[in-house]
Amino acid sequence: MQLKGIIFDFDGTLADTMPAIRIAFRHCLRTHLSKEYSDQEIEALFGPTEEGVIKKLIPDRWESCFADYLQEYRLHHPARPFTGIEQVLNLLRDKGIRLAIGTGKGHSSLMASLEITGLKPYFELLEVGSEAGAIKPEIIGRVLRHWGLAAHEIAYVGDVASDVVASREAGVIALSAAWSATADLAGIQAAKPDGVFTSVAEFIDWVKPNLAMS
Repeated sequence: MQLKGIIFDFDGTLADTMPAIRIAFRHCLRTHLSKEYSDQEIEALFGPTEEGVIKKLIPDRWESCFADYLQEYRLHHPARPFTGIEQVLNLLRDKGIRLAIGTGKGHSSLMASLEITGLKPYFELLEVGSEAGAIKPEIIGRVLRHWGLAAHEIAYVGDVASDVVASREAGVIALSAAWSATADLAGIQAAKPDGVFTSVAEFIDWVKPNLAMS
């Protein structure tokens, strides 16, 4: 295996943002709908971008709710990525591996995350989700077309089982980041990715012998 490019998910993969997402959704939906959402109810909304979720629930006041969401998201966002992420990104960049983000997040929240964590300079391409629903295979396909590389030369790294399914559909190597506290390791393993890593250090050890020579 000689990788030439890696596409990373963001939430739960590059940074531990799931707690901030839950807090932000709970706050803005409590404020604008006067309803309390559990973690499970919030996660059941995932698929569309944050804007898409909020537009569906509060179509007449979505702008105000989304502004509140972003404010809370920024407030509770971790200041740094997962330990070791910058090390692996530096390694990949130094080896000439092409790097992209392919996320179901919307543009505004992704830009906030990249600004806070300082990760934006590592990535040549940023692909975000759709207000209509989950489009991970399409996102991966857009990166493949932009790079002009074969699918077997590209890996997608995500933190949930659906990322493995999307990677299979797009034909790329499916790698699973199970290093966050919110990762469902059993669910990920059941999807049978090409690699599962419970720490960033494990991922680094796997990456080193699998890179194409620059």
